[in-house]
Parts: sequence; structure tokens; C-alpha cells
Amino acid sequence: MEDVISLWSQRDSEERQRYERVVAVQSSEIEGVFKLDEQSLARIAIDGYSEDNIGALVIPPPGGDKTAVVHILSDFSLVREITVLIMAS
Repeated sequence: MEDVISLWSQRDSEERQRYERVVAVQSSEIEGVFKLDEQSLARIAIDGYSEDNIGALVIPPPGGDKTAVVHILSDFSLVREITVLIMAS
């Protein structure tokens, strides 16, 4: 596990953020929470979580709107940050 943390920490901050955003979207899609169009995934990966970066909701989330997607993705990122902190300690 230390090797994984070491490799991860060698990536620059922007690269880690882009990867984390892609993982958040794809995890939500795999779990059936929602599905976005491909252009939305690219915009979110590059520019972050915002309603402006979401085009089409192929499968809408519970709550059914772009605001719900942003909240879900933000929560996912928070859980990931907490997990990393716990694993590093």
C-alpha cells in the first residue's frame, strides 16, 4: 500500500484532481446512480464539478437534476479524501 501512496503522491496536483473526478463519475455510473454523456465527463475531468460542465443526463440521478449530480460527486470526493487520510496515518 505504501508503494501506491508513494506513486500517487508523485503525480502533480492537477493530474490527481482530473483522475479523481473521472473515477467519481465512472463509479457513480457503474453503481447506476446516474450516467452522463461523454462530453460532460471530459468537461468535469478538466474543469471540475459544476452544473455548467454537465450537458446531457443520459440517466438522471435521484433528485433528477444537475445539482444532484454535483452534490453526489462532491460527496464522493470528500469520502475519498477522508479515506486517503486514514490510510496515510
